Amino acid sequence: MKKVSRRSFVAGMGAMPFALWLQKERIPIGPLRKTWVRYEARTTEGQKMLKIYADTVNTMMNSTTAGDPRSWIFQWYTHAVRPDRTKAGEISSIYGGGASPNKTLATDAWSTCQPHFSGDEPSFLPWHRMFVYFFESIIRKASGHNEFSLPYWNYSVTGAAHGVIPPEFTNSSDPSLKWLFRSNRNPGVNTGTAIDASDPGALSLDVMKQTTYEPNGAASGFNADLDGGIHGNVHVDTGDSTNMGSVPWAARDPIFWLHHCNLDRLWASWNKNGGVNPGGPWLTKSFTFADLNGTKVTATVDHFDSLSKLDYTYDRFEPSPWFKRPLPWPFEVAHPTPLQIHELAEIPLTAQTTRLAMTTAKVPQAPQEAFTAHVAKLAPDKRVYLVIKNLRSDTHPGVTYQVFIDVPSGRSLNQASAHRVGTINFFGAVTHHEVAPNQPDSKFFSFDITDIVKGLQANKLLQDKPVVTIVPSGKPAADAKPVVGEVSILEQ
Repeated sequence: MKKVSRRSFVAGMGAMPFALWLQKERIPIGPLRKTWVRYEARTTEGQKMLKIYADTVNTMMNSTTAGDPRSWIFQWYTHAVRPDRTKAGEISSIYGGGASPNKTLATDAWSTCQPHFSGDEPSFLPWHRMFVYFFESIIRKASGHNEFSLPYWNYSVTGAAHGVIPPEFTNSSDPSLKWLFRSNRNPGVNTGTAIDASDPGALSLDVMKQTTYEPNGAASGFNADLDGGIHGNVHVDTGDSTNMGSVPWAARDPIFWLHHCNLDRLWASWNKNGGVNPGGPWLTKSFTFADLNGTKVTATVDHFDSLSKLDYTYDRFEPSPWFKRPLPWPFEVAHPTPLQIHELAEIPLTAQTTRLAMTTAKVPQAPQEAFTAHVAKLAPDKRVYLVIKNLRSDTHPGVTYQVFIDVPSGRSLNQASAHRVGTINFFGAVTHHEVAPNQPDSKFFSFDITDIVKGLQANKLLQDKPVVTIVPSGKPAADAKPVVGEVSILEQ
């Protein structure tokens, strides 16, 4: 077979396979192999990298034409084209009517964020790992700093920095750092208020306790839990509906990249702690990106499912949780038993508190007894989950929603931490104009409430027919009209 060179791929306007790209752009083996370390943004090394990042963002925004694959517009649009325009319209406006390699690349790469434009939920993590990886290489080449690595924003850290955006992103008057500033972040974010100040628990790392990558019965699995949970919470708590809080606008904000760098770190941490990724056909899925030279590159999941195959690492990984060890893939699929359910009808969420009375699930396999009685005799190997499905919203509400169970009458939610289940958001629940109508959405929010209900039971606060309370963390957008389609309690 004739060896295909990098030059011949470029000349032929074809997409370069990642394996060949890595061979040409890196030293793949041996003691001279370069490995970059990604640092937390507040470390000394991280701050050095942010200065390089800010200068290069300025170049990408102001000195690179929009049609160049290394421009800020092109990289933003790879995630998603802005929602007040169409992909076809933007390609025509930027590239004109004729054919060109960059126009072809834009056609193949723009608005390919997984799963928001495809429904391919399992590819959420590898697609974004690829996206950040090639973006980082563009910054490194454009800046002229071969030592550059993209910092990550560790918003879950304990202490004064918890939930606080790095200060380099809040200085609108600094000649260099101002390119990292965005005025349309949520109130308080740019003045140092923690993004979860009104949303306690939104930055929890409970996702690290997931035992499978993909959903398993009532458990959402690591990938979907990360996507729907802390990923969406940070987006919504950081920016409004024309910023981080909206999928099509999110990658316009420079903080987007540090957020997804941290999510990548969490995935790598889960793997280091024994988490097993799927195998099978998923590994051969391919996606298209622009590289540091503006060249079209096609990468497959099997090149990006482990940091050991790549040339970067992190200065710190999250430790292993105390929870059950992850299950090997393939795993035996669990079949949960319904315990309690709210009537199957769309439940509108307003600016007020929503209280949902649950009732015994009337299905053959469901135990027909009071919830308290069932919890009292729960088998040691069983868990109880609160599952919320079928979220939909006309526009982004701009807030997250806290979920509680059995809050006593007269008790404020600030005094109900023992009743708090978790946080839901609508970041991925708004249908974009580029998405095919009626695209199925299999995502759901799942919360392991076993310890919560046992604790409430011990304190005589659990009800025979539980009441689930959903409350917005702020004032939702009036035109959002968010709804949830199903709220149920399951045993698995």
